[in-house]
Amino acid sequence: TRITKAQVAHPQILAAFEAVEEWMRERGLTYAGPCREIYFADWDAAGPQDPVCDVAFPVAEAKATAG
Repeated sequence: TRITKAQVAHPQILAAFEAVEEWMRERGLTYAGPCREIYFADWDAAGPQDPVCDVAFPVAEAKATAG
């Protein structure tokens, strides 16, 4: 999920993490490692509405349970 500089602030950034988690649930995916914030823009030059960060989770297909 790509977010703006304004959305990086806590607690706004939590919405991005929740959006990724919801996307994972909808597709039956599970965590395959720790989540990350990937900053790709010049923070000092970015304005509040400029995209600066991706919130990412490594994912795997959920394993079926026996039963």
